[in-house]
Amino acid sequence: EIQAEWDQVAQTIPDEPLQVFKRVAETYDGEALAVIDQHQQGGKTEDYSCGGCFMGITAESVNLLMSKDDIIRCPNCTRILVLGTEKD
Repeated sequence: EIQAEWDQVAQTIPDEPLQVFKRVAETYDGEALAVIDQHQQGGKTEDYSCGGCFMGITAESVNLLMSKDDIIRCPNCTRILVLGTEKD
């Protein structure tokens, strides 16, 4: 049932991003995505890290993720980066 749902959804995804997802998922036992963790530094500046490998992510990468439909990957672990939901 899950495989049938995956097959149906996969048909709606362009080939290149789907292949990227599959390669990364194979590398990390199905965990192709990593949420960007946001940290406050001294109350003013923000620091970002990959939720998969915990290495730093540049603010430029976060801005690209917010403004474009491109796949942005962690330069260290290569997982596909996604923005988390804001906590209340």
